[in-house]
Amino acid sequence: MTATATWQNKAVNPSGGSGVFRNQSHLVAAGLPLPFCSRIYFTHRLNMTPLECCEIGATYGNTRERDLRSLECAARLHAEMPINPAELERELRQRPDIVDGWLRWAEDKRWSPAWYFTADDGHCVVGYFSTDDSECKSATFEDRFKACAVFIIRELENYRSLREEKGKW
Repeated sequence: MTATATWQNKAVNPSGGSGVFRNQSHLVAAGLPLPFCSRIYFTHRLNMTPLECCEIGATYGNTRERDLRSLECAARLHAEMPINPAELERELRQRPDIVDGWLRWAEDKRWSPAWYFTADDGHCVVGYFSTDDSECKSATFEDRFKACAVFIIRELENYRSLREEKGKW
């Protein structure tokens, strides 16, 4: 079974009224002043399948830009309807290049605490690094697809946690 979330791109004017827009530039084109547009709250509409969740890493592997909008939508989907790692693993096996994108995603992190994902000598490690040694943990996998699926789930959960801490969930 494929989990799918439906969110809607809907701009809501805090003083009343609403409309469906793709981004801020469409609001400006509709005649709203830019300072006003920055105060409008957006809810996103994306239908996320397990493959699309996996492709977040592939996109990063190609562009070196983190698609935080897709990451948030995937994290929200996972929070509402937990994604089965086996579904992610199945998608990764069909598109092995995606794993390399997630490896680059993890390698390019420059902050902690954070989840990491490495591959060496036929083994993969998914772990959590923190300045607090008691929080550090890791697991070794012989199957890179299973390791990547676990890493994706951990990233989604961690992203949600970070957004909750900032009061932006």
